[in-house]
Amino acid sequence: MIKTQRPNLARVVYDAYPHSELLTIDPDADCRDLRTLMHRVCSDGIGDGLFRFLVIEIVEGGESTLSGAIRVVRRARDDVNAVLQALIRAHREGRSATVNEDDFDDFLQDACMKLHEMWCAAGGRDMGEHELVALNDVLTQFFADKRQAPGRRNHEH
Repeated sequence: MIKTQRPNLARVVYDAYPHSELLTIDPDADCRDLRTLMHRVCSDGIGDGLFRFLVIEIVEGGESTLSGAIRVVRRARDDVNAVLQALIRAHREGRSATVNEDDFDDFLQDACMKLHEMWCAAGGRDMGEHELVALNDVLTQFFADKRQAPGRRNHEH
């Protein structure tokens, strides 16, 4: 009968972890088995919360088995990916909400011209330069108020 040797999961995790040589762990002494490694990461600050988390999850959630370790690390990867995607969405939304002054001024000018065209097309009278400047001022104030943080808006009319 062929006997297969189970891998030393403590050493597999340590060897695979990026920059593991920077951890305050003696791989020969502390990576003899998962229980020893878990004791080491829980009893003394090793300076890396993610490594500590992985070891604890593999021992407790993965029941110190190879298939359990794969299961909990995949779940952790999916959880981290979900948080990463949320952060990326927040970054994109924050970036799209930011308007530089030149783009904003161009938008206001285009909006005023379009409004003027619509006014004329609807049978209204032609707006003079003074009226267009006044409309531009109103729109500028309106959008400036919208861009300020809540609670800091100018409520004077």
